[in-house]
Amino acid sequence: MALILRQSTAAVISFGPFVDKTDGVTPETGLVSAIDHATTGIFLSKNGGALAIRSQAVTASTYDAYARYLVTLSTTDTNTVGTLIVAFIETATCLPVWMEFQVLEENAYDAWFKASATGGTDLATILTE
Repeated sequence: MALILRQSTAAVISFGPFVDKTDGVTPETGLVSAIDHATTGIFLSKNGGALAIRSQAVTASTYDAYARYLVTLSTTDTNTVGTLIVAFIETATCLPVWMEFQVLEENAYDAWFKASATGGTDLATILTE
């Protein structure tokens, strides 16, 4: 199941797990500079588009725990409604990692997730709130 993000809104995601390519189990904990690399780091596919490097105007990633990294997606990264695939491949070190998100228009996201959400029960109501 895809996780849900708000369109054109920066978000910190827990990305991973990153495990060693040789045994598929050992956590990879030293990949921050590779993940954030300006040309070979994390790639995104927005709503079925070709994979392209993510925006570089983001906070540096950090290792969290259990082979997962905290990765910031910028407003540019989340500016397209639809499926967002976040992918990282460094075959010399780890197995490929990818996650799938669904980016919702701001009003649809807010209708579902904001503290002041009115809880519309049909799609027409949700999309007009």
